Amino acid sequence: MPDTDISRAMQRVVEQFVPESVRTVGAAGTDQTIQAAHDALGDHWRSGGVVQILPSYDPVEEEFPLMWRKTATLRGGNHTVIENPTASEPTIVVDIDAPVNRPPGPHFYDLTIRGGKHGIEKRGGRYAMFRDVTVKHAAEDGFHVADAQEYETSDGMEEFAPNTHRFYGCVAEGNGRDGWYVGQGIHGVTLASSNAYFNGRDGVNWRKNYAGHIQGGSFEQNGRNGLRFEKARAFEAENAYVEKNGRAAGEGEMTIGVLVQEHSPGLTFSDCYFQGGGVEAWALYNQGSQTTLRDCYSRSHIKGFVYNSESAVDTEWARQSHTLGQGEHFGGGQGQRTRDNGVIIPQDLSTVPGQFEGDRGVHVDEDGPVFCLWHEGSWYQPDGTAV
Repeated sequence: MPDTDISRAMQRVVEQFVPESVRTVGAAGTDQTIQAAHDALGDHWRSGGVVQILPSYDPVEEEFPLMWRKTATLRGGNHTVIENPTASEPTIVVDIDAPVNRPPGPHFYDLTIRGGKHGIEKRGGRYAMFRDVTVKHAAEDGFHVADAQEYETSDGMEEFAPNTHRFYGCVAEGNGRDGWYVGQGIHGVTLASSNAYFNGRDGVNWRKNYAGHIQGGSFEQNGRNGLRFEKARAFEAENAYVEKNGRAAGEGEMTIGVLVQEHSPGLTFSDCYFQGGGVEAWALYNQGSQTTLRDCYSRSHIKGFVYNSESAVDTEWARQSHTLGQGEHFGGGQGQRTRDNGVIIPQDLSTVPGQFEGDRGVHVDEDGPVFCLWHEGSWYQPDGTAV
């Protein structure tokens, strides 16, 4: 094929799919509003492109919510502020009605959002990326990841859930409800080096979702909990800093840094720092199953490090791995089959079934403690007799 034919073919592709690849917003830009710049990127969700916000941008020209429906990038500068005075409408709604099953998704960089119902409301579409985005003073949630729904795609492909969102270096501060709300059925959400301060309810509220990850970040002085897990599954929080939450609690109410509610299996907390500061009663209140704690530091809590409620099953304390501040109490509660490095802590095992073949525990009766092994439905002592 002659070069001229190839060139003309490429030109047709560009004209069809990338009519405008870069738009600038501000007095000296191509557009006066972010919405106009977004809409000019092309009609197809794959058009991509970049909307760059200039220092001369004035959000007074915007009508909220801003509807972001393409796998494009919105990029601000070091001092870019989007002010939304409308408490009844989100500031930015990300809703891509398209089969975005692989990266790249939409990207958002270097923005501060003030006001609105939610700062960011994430609906349809996968693989959204938020980096250095700060949300302040939203009426409800700073970052609101809506419950998973079944989305009908425009080209007839299979429906999909809006999973796999990433927040790097983001901040939720002083919002009326949660810093982050992550809704039902969402999985694969990552918060890395992201912080939640002074929010009215929870720093991060994980509700009926799974396979999430917290890497670093601070969760301080929120109204209810720093981190809250309701029927959440398979989460890991590592290197997180949790301090002085429960600011909205009434006098005499228990305050908790991290709450793991019932029906929340497989949560792991490692290398985290819990600072009570005379406000939090417990660093972590555990009602879940297979909760694992390792290599954490805890200090200055009124009650202690971890409360293991009666509904908690197979909690792994790994007790000697933790460091406690002066006077800090380790734990309390009557959890079922509570473990220390895999071994069920000393208790009467006669009414406690093992979890798996070869399970280990320490049985205590009037003769003292005896190390036991679970085999074929019974606990066996070293002399071969069953408990």
